[in-house]
Amino acid sequence: MKRIAYLLLVLLPAIAVNAAEVWTNRMDVADRHALASMTCGWSKNGLTVQLVATNHAAIEFRLAPGRKPDVRLTPERLFPNDFEDRFQLSPVPSPATNVVSIALRRQSHAWMLYVADEPVARFPEPWADGVVTIRHPVRALPPADARDQYVQRTAPFRFDDTFMVAATATNQFPETWERSCGDWHLHSVTGSVSGTVSQRKLSRQPTPAHSPNFYSLEGEGPHGVVLAGEPFYHRYRFRASVQHNGGTNGLVFLVTDTGACHGFTACTDPKTERLVFQLWRGGIAPHAPRQVLATVATELPAGQWTLMEVRIFDDRVSCLADNIEILRQRDRIA
Repeated sequence: MKRIAYLLLVLLPAIAVNAAEVWTNRMDVADRHALASMTCGWSKNGLTVQLVATNHAAIEFRLAPGRKPDVRLTPERLFPNDFEDRFQLSPVPSPATNVVSIALRRQSHAWMLYVADEPVARFPEPWADGVVTIRHPVRALPPADARDQYVQRTAPFRFDDTFMVAATATNQFPETWERSCGDWHLHSVTGSVSGTVSQRKLSRQPTPAHSPNFYSLEGEGPHGVVLAGEPFYHRYRFRASVQHNGGTNGLVFLVTDTGACHGFTACTDPKTERLVFQLWRGGIAPHAPRQVLATVATELPAGQWTLMEVRIFDDRVSCLADNIEILRQRDRIA
C-alpha cells in the first residue's frame, strides 16, 4: 500500500504540469473605439479566449457550442464587486466548420464579443485606457492558410451625400456608392419618377421637401442593390425616401463582407393593396434566403413616398416610417 501511495504522489504533479495551458497573444487593441477580429480553430468543445489588460487583469470566456459563455475574472480583486453581474450573455452558435471568427468590439459605452458574427457577450467597459491583448490557447491556432486577423478603429463618423456630380465628371454616378447589382442612376425627385400606379393618380407627389436631397438614386431591374459605408459600421441612423410601386423596396443595412445583411423593406399586400413593412435577415445576392424577424401591416397605399429609417445600436434596431417607429427588435446583429 505504501508503494501505491508513493506512486500516486509522484504522478499527480506530473498530470497537473501536463494539463497546464500554453497561450498565444493574437492581437493588441490600443484604441478605445475599435473592432478586432481573428480566425481561430474550433472544435466540438468550443474555445477559450482571454482579454488581458496592462495590469495583467484578465476576462476569460469559455465558449461552448449552444451554451452561454462561462465568464471568469482573474484576479477578481482588480474588478468592481458587481462587474460580473452586469454581463449580458447569449448562447454560442455551433459553426459547422473547424475555423471560426472571433471578434471584440471595444467602445466606451460597452464591449461586445462575437463568435461567427453572432454577439455572445455584452459588458461594461472594463478598462478605458491602455492596450488590451486578445489571446487563446496555442492549440486553437488555425492553419496558416486560414489564419486572418485585423484591428480597425471605429471612431464616430458622419456620412451623407448630396448626389451632386459635376457635369464634366467622367463617371456620372457618385463614387461613394457601390452598385452591387441592378441598374442605378441619378434622377431629379420632381422629374423622372412616375406619378401614377395602376392608372391611379397619386394624392401626394414627390417634392424636394419630402426628399432628403433634390437629386436622388433610382434603381431598376429584377434585383438591385446599391451600397455605401463600411462593413464595420454598427451604430448609426440610415434614412431615405422610397417610392414603392411594386415588388419589394427599402433599405439594407449591416451588410458584411460576405454579403449577409439585414433589411427593412416594403411590399404590397395583394388583398388590401396596402403597404406591409418587414424587418428581415438574409443576404444581398439574388434569391438569397430571408428570415423575417417582424412584420407590420399599414394603411399606406402603394405609390406614395415614404421616409424609411433604421436606427442601429449594438444589438438593437428600430425601424421608422415617416418618422413614426413601427418596428423595434433586439436581434443577434453583428
